[in-house]
Amino acid sequence: FSSRRRHTRFRNVTGVQTCALPIWRLSFAAVGEFALAYQIFVAIVAASGVVSTVALPKLIAGQARDAGAVSTYMREVVPTVFISWVILAICLVAVLPAFFVLATGAQFAGSAGTLRVLCIVLPTSIITSLMSVLLSLQERLDRVLIYTTLMTAVNLTLSLLLIPQFGPMGAAAGTAASYAVSQATYMGDQRRHLAIRVPGMAAIWAISLAFGVMQVAIAPLVLRVLWAAAAMVAVVAITRHCRAIDGALVDRVFADAAPRLRAVLRRVLDRKSTRLNSSHVSESRMPSSA
Repeated sequence: FSSRRRHTRFRNVTGVQTCALPIWRLSFAAVGEFALAYQIFVAIVAASGVVSTVALPKLIAGQARDAGAVSTYMREVVPTVFISWVILAICLVAVLPAFFVLATGAQFAGSAGTLRVLCIVLPTSIITSLMSVLLSLQERLDRVLIYTTLMTAVNLTLSLLLIPQFGPMGAAAGTAASYAVSQATYMGDQRRHLAIRVPGMAAIWAISLAFGVMQVAIAPLVLRVLWAAAAMVAVVAITRHCRAIDGALVDRVFADAAPRLRAVLRRVLDRKSTRLNSSHVSESRMPSSA
């Protein structure tokens, strides 16, 4: 984007993500279009990285007191935090491109399409942070190097193949695909290592990616909101069917939120809480015996 202000030089763009460098062969403007969308994408993904910083000390302390802390983390903490992030990110992805164009102006509208492609993996981006906590606790950080190398290889390979034909959109597609491969690798690794299958996790991950892929082709804000609503209904339905949410953990995660907000979240996501509330209501309506 700085090339449109006529002061870009090659040394100013070599710090852009590696897969963006081949775009330079097309034009500086193409590098700017990708870089602008990518920086927004990275900022949102970085927010999910806070989870590992906060959760790791608590998990280590829990392990000292409870030998089953890792299993509890995988069965309860991971799905609860993951589903909460998915719902939040789906809402964000629905409106982000529109706000992006509004904030940057029509001259950068070309970056909006690139941003939509990168948004494919935003709802599922927290998986890497959640699983990295386990790798740290298990003292298997060598896996992080292996999976990061795989992610980089996929990114570069697809970017080099797609950029000549699709430009910044090709670089974004390569980046999104590498993130999806990395997430699947992390999930598969922990499933094999812990022999724990979390009900609903794979289905919600797949639905979130499907939402991300389909939203690329949807530009009007109203249609994006409707598509996001449909995706959230599917996520909530699977969550309730599989009972993937721990209601008590929802209360702890949203401890600083208003009581009514916590109650709504538990009622929507936690099937057990809904049944309990229904039984209380039925009992309260029963006439008392004389």
